[in-house]
Amino acid sequence: MLAASALVAGCGYSIETGPEPNMTAALQIRQTFDAGAGKSPKAAAASSSESEMKRLDAEARWLGQEVGSLRDLDVVGNDMVRPEAETHPDEPGLSALADVFLRQAGERREQLRKLLAGARVQAFLIDFARFVETRGWLVPEDFGQTGRVAAPVIEFAGHALNKRWKKTLTASP
Repeated sequence: MLAASALVAGCGYSIETGPEPNMTAALQIRQTFDAGAGKSPKAAAASSSESEMKRLDAEARWLGQEVGSLRDLDVVGNDMVRPEAETHPDEPGLSALADVFLRQAGERREQLRKLLAGARVQAFLIDFARFVETRGWLVPEDFGQTGRVAAPVIEFAGHALNKRWKKTLTASP
């Protein structure tokens, strides 16, 4: 559980206190796997490594959704409804609604504590650590990969954010 809590907390979300202002856990976990997105044709030959990356990607998505549900409850309850309830004390429904979100977040937080201590998350953390330590995303025949991996993160971040924005803009009506 400690390792899972550290992973999630390091990603910008604390199971104990809720969202941190910088980045949600789901996004950070996804970015970890998006780093391998620009594969060369030689990378396709490394099917076992690629299938392991896909499996870990699916597990990261699942874990991000699980943590995201608590984040959503915290954000709606604490950042949206509670401030409105305090601004408009003459509206008793807002305070009651905020309390419902607070109670649901507490229940979800307890469920997440159990989930993070469970076998599935622990197996994911061990497999993910092994994948990182053994550099499972690398393709030995792809010599250009070393240069791409060594590139400053700011270049990758800018490219990844631009790609996200393009996707967002094309998806919006």
